[in-house]
Amino acid sequence: MHCSQTIFEDATPELVRDFFWDDDFRLKWDPMLVCFKILDEFPLNGTTIIHWIKKFPFFCSDREYIFGRRIWESGKAYYCVTKVSAKILLSMRNCKTFSNNFELYLFIQGST
Repeated sequence: MHCSQTIFEDATPELVRDFFWDDDFRLKWDPMLVCFKILDEFPLNGTTIIHWIKKFPFFCSDREYIFGRRIWESGKAYYCVTKVSAKILLSMRNCKTFSNNFELYLFIQGST
């Protein structure tokens, strides 16, 4: 497990949230992201099921990630959770190489 804290100067919490959540824009700045596809969306609770293919160096296989992610606002902060779902992975057995151990938790807040 890795824990870090990042400070973005001159950026609102909304801008940071949108930066991490915008996969179309991520294709422009993340050279490892080959493609993505939204598999399902649940607007009532803000959850999205997404598929990523990430490129790794030639001596490694590319990795497929299928995960659920959710974001919600609480006061002036945002909580963002991205996590692989074992249930989804079981239905994707035809994937060549996929990651089954990926979790990302973000807490985004402005200066206090």
